[in-house]
Amino acid sequence: MLPLLCASLLALAAPAPRQAGQAGEVPLSVRVNRAITRGVAHLQGRQEQDGRWLGDETRYPGGLTAFACYALRKSGVPPTDAGLARGIAAARRIPFRSTYGASARLLLYGALADPELLPDARACADFLVASQSGGLWGYPWDPQDMSNVQFALFALRAARALGVDVPEAVFADCAEAIWRWYDERGAFRYHDDRIPTAGITAATLAGAAVLDELDLPSVDRALRKHRKELTKAREWLAAHFDAAHDAHGEDAWTPAFHTAYLWAVERDGDLRGEPRLGAHDWYAEGAGWLLANEERDGGWGKLEDTCFALLFLRRAALSGVELPELEAEAEAGWRSALPPEAPHPAPQVRWLDDWLVAGPWAGRPEATGLSDPPFDPARVQVAEKKRVGKRRWERVGLKPDGWTDLEEVTHRPIDQGFWALGTRLAVPAGAEVAASLWFDFEDGWRVFLDGEEVSAEHRVGAAIAGDVRVDLHLAPGVHELLVLAEDVYGSSAFGARLAAPDGRPLVPPLIVAPDAR
Repeated sequence: MLPLLCASLLALAAPAPRQAGQAGEVPLSVRVNRAITRGVAHLQGRQEQDGRWLGDETRYPGGLTAFACYALRKSGVPPTDAGLARGIAAARRIPFRSTYGASARLLLYGALADPELLPDARACADFLVASQSGGLWGYPWDPQDMSNVQFALFALRAARALGVDVPEAVFADCAEAIWRWYDERGAFRYHDDRIPTAGITAATLAGAAVLDELDLPSVDRALRKHRKELTKAREWLAAHFDAAHDAHGEDAWTPAFHTAYLWAVERDGDLRGEPRLGAHDWYAEGAGWLLANEERDGGWGKLEDTCFALLFLRRAALSGVELPELEAEAEAGWRSALPPEAPHPAPQVRWLDDWLVAGPWAGRPEATGLSDPPFDPARVQVAEKKRVGKRRWERVGLKPDGWTDLEEVTHRPIDQGFWALGTRLAVPAGAEVAASLWFDFEDGWRVFLDGEEVSAEHRVGAAIAGDVRVDLHLAPGVHELLVLAEDVYGSSAFGARLAAPDGRPLVPPLIVAPDAR
């Protein structure tokens, strides 16, 4: 086996930060306002003719419509705007069935402050009061979780501001119950079988800030019993805060619901009047990430993510102020700072479907084994029937037209564990090949070429989007490729394509197979 000439990594782990470039010379408030303007236009452009924004209409009918209207109103769009007026009308006529749906509508009504909406607001509040269980909220048909709790508390706060009576016991029961998924380290879990995250910790702390703000005797008594836990949770969040990464336990991160994570940090900081989170200026850092990651169409991915991003940014926007001439400079700077579109494999680039597979190896929460496998990856031989730890390689055919769930093809279910996959890359004599591997993973990975680690990330709960790219420069000969793929929750997702760095098929192609010579 000949040595690898070089291997360089470009891990496009969504969402990947971009550099803001010359836009840093323009005041932050101006850049924020421009981002909001683009985001509002993007959201308005996605509205249906009947006034709706389409989300999960089966489980949360009308929820995204109400939330999009709320984000637009908070972003400075007047209620008289034709599109917003159609959206409000659509939200009002769709029966809500979920905590999210009722909460989004109450947030919207609170932002509109229209007395005519009071009966609808009272109906939403009554639904939330009736669906509370054990002091907390679920969808409501699932077990309770801290995301639903956060939304319900924000919504009931809006209801009170509108003059809707909410029984004190609703808040007191919640103040006693939010500790159900408190972790001894100070973080909070989504619910009992999940690992604590910074996003859910921020959401729970924001909910606690709502409770604290109420100044109700029974609520204050409940919170006083847990002041030490509250302090510890804020310290944990400060120690783990990163605007680009939502901490998942102690050594991983998740891109899932990233803008919702930032919004929860904003809600907590704003409700408490606290501009800093430990050593962090949370707004400047969060806004910097959002400005650098606004997409070319003005959005931030999914419509709900765009709503969360707008709500975060709006905190320091130039509301109702005519923008200075720097606006045009900000726009030009943003456009010129955008990098070229990243290449992706062309449609004719085939999926690598012939692999050796071993595993899975079971771990435990926050220790799936990916970082400390029961074998030395640098010494693994990628050859059929050879041993990998106490397992043997077996040849498996994966899907030829997309990513594969390894649990389905091997009939071996796993969560909190990892898999090993291997193949060989044969480069003709006298040739040197520049190539790029694009991988599909849902959770973390480690990639080794000829025993050298060339890519690794402990990312959890990502969209399976072929967004992990490893650039290779290969010498003539046969090279062994070893991939460790983690499965924390859900699917054991894996997919791979090999192409030229610009995304086109390789010419001449490499030979890629477990028995390549």
